[in-house]
Amino acid sequence: MAVDDLEEVHKVFFANRNGETVEIARKDKHWIYNDKYIARKNAVDNVLDVVKRVRLKYRPPKTAVSGAIKYMASSGIKVEVYDKNDKNLQTYYIGGATPDERGTYMMLDGAENPYVMHLPVWEGNLRTRFFFGDHNWRDKTVLQENAETIKMVSVNYPERKDESFILELQNGTYDLKPFYDDNKSALSPDQNKILEYLGMYKRVGAEGFENDNEKVTALCMGTPFCELSLVNTKDKKTTIRIFPLLQKDEKGVPYPDQKVERLIAHSSTGDYFLIQQIVFGKLFRTYESFLNKTTQN
Repeated sequence: MAVDDLEEVHKVFFANRNGETVEIARKDKHWIYNDKYIARKNAVDNVLDVVKRVRLKYRPPKTAVSGAIKYMASSGIKVEVYDKNDKNLQTYYIGGATPDERGTYMMLDGAENPYVMHLPVWEGNLRTRFFFGDHNWRDKTVLQENAETIKMVSVNYPERKDESFILELQNGTYDLKPFYDDNKSALSPDQNKILEYLGMYKRVGAEGFENDNEKVTALCMGTPFCELSLVNTKDKKTTIRIFPLLQKDEKGVPYPDQKVERLIAHSSTGDYFLIQQIVFGKLFRTYESFLNKTTQN
């Protein structure tokens, strides 16, 4: 069943008996989920690990074969593996686990009997790696850009206007501008501080998606705590509007002086993300934080 050379594998498709499907396919440097989203790397790696390393553990006794086949017929997962030319490399069915959870019943397409398969030096049910649902497969990256490809960053705090700023690439260095006061003279920023800050955008991820949460949608109709925009050197722009998740009393009034640990980010992609302060807090800089000490004085 195994495909020893993963370089040959360019697409994996699998489906369950409920009509749910997953397709992951290579495209440039990424694996794409269902021809639309970048797939979560860990999820892809777990599937490819099975594709490459699955091995025979033992042939099941005749008393177990009938039950294994019946389970595959009612609840099995069909897996198809393809190369870059869409040639089928392997097709098999995944059934349930053995009673000790150390092996998984699998059967090649067209075969009459299943085998108990496993991954060497790993114990568990291989079926758990073949799951379904956008929220399980989509990559949770909110912002991702290397410092050298960032053309502009703007951080707007609607209720703290003096702290809002714009960093914009001009002739090889970054200008620092106030977000609101166009007449205010730009001061000389510390380029090292700016480059350190821009390096924080290499990958900033979310805890999860909140696209189906009506309360979150209503929350994001208001004024955000922060609106952050990122433009790369190819003029691709991404904007996120960020709202704190506050604990409220029975009347809907936020408790005073509470520590915000989680927030909602509404992206220009249309997604609503649950994000953590401990991850995104490093991006919430202020205008003065980029100035040289001598300039501030």
